[in-house]
Amino acid sequence: MFQNRKDAGQKLGRALEVYRGCDGIVLAIPRGGVEVGHYVARRLELPLSVVVVRKLPIPENPEAGFGAIAEDGSTYFVKRIYSQISAETAGHIVEQQTKEVYRRVQTLREGKPLPPLAGKTILLVDDGIAMGSTMQAAIRLCRGAHAA
Repeated sequence: MFQNRKDAGQKLGRALEVYRGCDGIVLAIPRGGVEVGHYVARRLELPLSVVVVRKLPIPENPEAGFGAIAEDGSTYFVKRIYSQISAETAGHIVEQQTKEVYRRVQTLREGKPLPPLAGKTILLVDDGIAMGSTMQAAIRLCRGAHAA
């Protein structure tokens, strides 16, 4: 479908042309979403920022997740999977990923907060969506920040 992330970002930017110059922000989910988001933001003449969200990995299968957590603590759980994990295990994983979220905010944004999102049109960008957990947690973050 796309040659690479650059190609994806350029095509997505063209598809979202209606948002060019709007009062908005492109929020990209690291890692792959940042490159895609860069080309979207450039095409639409919008600011770009990084929003840190982490998958909550299933202990037996870390490539899959039972949910995700965003940098403001917004969480999303896949109920059918989450219900099969003990509260103690889930709590431990949430704690680990919360620490990793904090570390990544320090690294990727030098500890700076997200730009103000209230009333802004937010274009959330990633390089793919498998189960949708990280995107759902990011949406909850945006809603909590009163994005338009």
